[in-house]
Amino acid sequence: TVNVQSKENMSISAGTDLLVKVKGDTTHDYANELKLNGSATLMDCSGDGKNFVSFDSLDQDDAPVLESYKVIDDQNKAQYYIEYDFSVKTSNAITVYLGKDSFVSPQGENFSNMFRYVNADFIAGCCRVAFLEVTENTDENGERVETETLKFVWAPNYRYELYYEAGNYRTRANGNIEIDYDNLETDYSYYALNAQQTGVDRVRYSIQDILDGKLVLAEGEGLCTSTNVNLSQELLTFVNEGVEQIKTLRVRIWFEGTDREAHASTNKGKVNYKINLVGVRAKTEQEQGASDVIQGLQVNYVNDVLNNNQTFNFTCPNVTQNLWYSTDLIEWSSFDKIGALSFKDYNGTTYYFRLAETATRYVGKEIYYIHIPTTSWDTPISAQLFTIGLT
Repeated sequence: TVNVQSKENMSISAGTDLLVKVKGDTTHDYANELKLNGSATLMDCSGDGKNFVSFDSLDQDDAPVLESYKVIDDQNKAQYYIEYDFSVKTSNAITVYLGKDSFVSPQGENFSNMFRYVNADFIAGCCRVAFLEVTENTDENGERVETETLKFVWAPNYRYELYYEAGNYRTRANGNIEIDYDNLETDYSYYALNAQQTGVDRVRYSIQDILDGKLVLAEGEGLCTSTNVNLSQELLTFVNEGVEQIKTLRVRIWFEGTDREAHASTNKGKVNYKINLVGVRAKTEQEQGASDVIQGLQVNYVNDVLNNNQTFNFTCPNVTQNLWYSTDLIEWSSFDKIGALSFKDYNGTTYYFRLAETATRYVGKEIYYIHIPTTSWDTPISAQLFTIGLT
């Protein structure tokens, strides 16, 4: 179990031109920030943000016994996840993103009694937050019908790690990101009902899911700032200027049982959370249909035979806007167009490049990569430029 307690930083905030309230709350009016009072004690579960399951039994390795699954529904969901419906209001044509001030954090130094090297509050590492837009219509019988559109699942502490070393379980905040590049899968997963609805299967998020923004691994400056939407994905889009508009954003917070931090050693952990919404000028249809292409990206190879020294550096002279690079498709850093990224010798690394999305430019899914082979220094370089993830 995990204790989620509301303290002074359990809240949702909205930036300029946005107001928010808990839907159906007749006591409080719209505001830029709301304190979410109360507390909850939750059991871990597994799901994709829309559908969830839990397991009644674990085997000797603490893995779920798949036959013991049960579907989480409206009657028992309060035991497994926190759910809020927020009414978001504006009179501007803006797009709403998850802001850099959002977090789910350990509440304090609460060490587990089970393993003395484990901070139980690092249960925050297995936290997942789903954002869904909710619309309401009426069917042919005049009955109200609610539709959920999943925007994305956010893993706010993707580097928190529970690991085993020297006979003890330990926790750390700067763990490794597990990616299987051969199968293009990540170590982030969930259980879901199979197609026949007769059992459950484990589903792993793919690298493409991260590129498409279905799973967001980012925190702080990696989310939306006042000048750049960064790796954040759209939550809501308001298209009318000067007209009051209200949309419903549903937020679900749970502790993913497939994540190692949900291990029994981290039970009774306590966390705080804050959701920060940022409004950015909505993109026009022309901008949404645009496709930026990285022109002139090249790798330069300098072979200093006399000193037995080889240097590679990248240049992209035609890009005047911010360019990002990554070696794992998850963490992205700013790249100086005059060649700030350089390194020694062949290193067998693949370097990925993308243009940064801004409030006035929509990038799409163009990802470029150059692979530097692992070979001796006197072998000619054979790096190529490709495009992947095009939609």
